[in-house]
Amino acid sequence: MRLKPLHAMQGLQWVRQGLGTFRKKPLVLVGLFFLYMGLTSAAQLVPVVGPFLPALLAPFVMLSFHVAVHQVLAQENAQMPLILGGVFTACKQQAGTMLLLGVLYAVPFAGILLLSRQFNPELFELYVLGQSYTPDELMALLSTASFQRTFLLVTVLNVVLLLIFWPAPALVHWNGLAPVKSLVFSAVSFVRNLPHFALYLLAWVGLTLLIAPLSAALMGVAGPLAGALLGQLLMALFVTTQHFTYRDCFVDAEDAEDASI
Repeated sequence: MRLKPLHAMQGLQWVRQGLGTFRKKPLVLVGLFFLYMGLTSAAQLVPVVGPFLPALLAPFVMLSFHVAVHQVLAQENAQMPLILGGVFTACKQQAGTMLLLGVLYAVPFAGILLLSRQFNPELFELYVLGQSYTPDELMALLSTASFQRTFLLVTVLNVVLLLIFWPAPALVHWNGLAPVKSLVFSAVSFVRNLPHFALYLLAWVGLTLLIAPLSAALMGVAGPLAGALLGQLLMALFVTTQHFTYRDCFVDAEDAEDASI
């Protein structure tokens, strides 16, 4: 396995490539995202372990978008049944390895949540224990500096964890790497290409800030649901770009046997 050299503005290119791919098949990609959102929302209802089950399912989401984007790029005229069929086939073939990756993802994810408890127990109680608050109590909690700092810390750590794991399902599926080995290569790629990933994240922060006024306007006209839907659409765009961080960082699957890191 060999890492590809990247040009200086590659992080911005990942965002552009993802947006361009999304425009080709928006209904398929949005539908796939909302399918997994429904599954993870249902999983969170399970007592005690519910908040951690979305982390267990995360590699299936990553693999699904890798396969979907790959098919859109390979066949621009591919219809939804073909794309979704490829996604479900890949997930079925790799179910065992994706579950193992899910466990490996869930462990540090749980560690981040436990770490948050040391800084702000209310955040942990709200997300993990489902602590209920009145609207006034919740607004007061969200406005505290301690909650905001802890939320920012948890968000940054989870984004880093996500970026490290992103290529792993694709490396397992197309390059035939074992789950643990795929994570090693993913982590090496992230560290070596840290400036590119930093630029990539900055581009997404800028895009989010540009969309924020539109979200506020929609919420003012159509209510909170419209703003939430726009946020989910942005997340669907975000995960669409993940395939390019794999495709551009590693050698093609057919060359993997002859390459070395």
